[in-house]
Amino acid sequence: MQSPRGLQQLPRRLRPLSVGKNLGVAIGATLLALAAAEGVFRLVLDDQKGDTHEAWEWRQQITQMNRTLYRPSDDPRLVYEPMPGAGEFNAIGARDPREFEPTPPGRRVAVLGDSIAWGEHLSFPETLAHQLEGRLPEAEVINFGVTGYDTGDAVARYERAVRPLHPTDVVHVFCLNDILIMSGPWSAHGDEHDKARKKAQDELLDNLAPIRAETVEWVLGRREQEAPLKLLARARTVVVSARYDRRADYIDEFLLMYARPEAWARVEADITALGAAIAADGTRATFVISPVLRLWEDYRWAAIHDRVAGAATAAGFAVVDPIDAWRAAHSPADLRFPGDSIHYSGAGNRVFADTLAGALTQ
Repeated sequence: MQSPRGLQQLPRRLRPLSVGKNLGVAIGATLLALAAAEGVFRLVLDDQKGDTHEAWEWRQQITQMNRTLYRPSDDPRLVYEPMPGAGEFNAIGARDPREFEPTPPGRRVAVLGDSIAWGEHLSFPETLAHQLEGRLPEAEVINFGVTGYDTGDAVARYERAVRPLHPTDVVHVFCLNDILIMSGPWSAHGDEHDKARKKAQDELLDNLAPIRAETVEWVLGRREQEAPLKLLARARTVVVSARYDRRADYIDEFLLMYARPEAWARVEADITALGAAIAADGTRATFVISPVLRLWEDYRWAAIHDRVAGAATAAGFAVVDPIDAWRAAHSPADLRFPGDSIHYSGAGNRVFADTLAGALTQ
């Protein structure tokens, strides 16, 4: 017996209502899930605020350390200089527990440079100079690196601290940030004129490119803070940051400053002056270009290496540029201090010392 026609058609008439109900349930569940995820993410952000506070405290400790390791310099060419006997500086202001006679007993290698030579983040045994000494038989290697010094500062450092020790070799470790003022001690010990120079540099960079490799995460982070949905804003940050690193119009502070003729002219003049000071003493001079420790597969700074190497060669240096050899044998992560594309880990300095020792023994 067949059911009445109206009863047969009833489920079909109700089907849109059923689909709509299921869709509503799905949308509601999705919104609840997103709300829950947003809540969890905000809790994570609160924890990260604690991490940020710890990072801020660490920076304060570094600033305080810089105040105790350095002092204002009486040399008009220098803003600050090592304080003899402070921290691991010896009486002549070298990062070395030993004291040295003015006349070397044999081969003596002086290492000049900035925080890479000094050994930022590292204990004394992990520093480049100490690692290098272990690879050069019967040689003393003395660490004259100073955090934040550029090649112009290295000229004064050579004439004041290195020359009186009559080294047989001088190695200058050149970082691409040489063209910038990037120094904690500078801020701690500079006068108003010095601070105005740093402020003018930073304003120039912001005018040239407000969003660049050094600022893109900060800009996106600020947008996250202002966004009503933090989780979606973080997802956008991850995507945009990854795309920015691969873009053809990638820009950073190194590329910006080396494109400015007046900035490069200063660096070139400093390299020439350092080469002349070392050559006047008849000392062997080696110039080492430290690569940016990231993006091996798409290295953006090769043209800067070429320009710097040309200036150093013209100034009388033997030039060592390890980028090609390291590219073939090591990843940047093998060399760098975690989270830092400039400074080396202890393992990275061992590789660096191997390369440098090979050049100095040729």
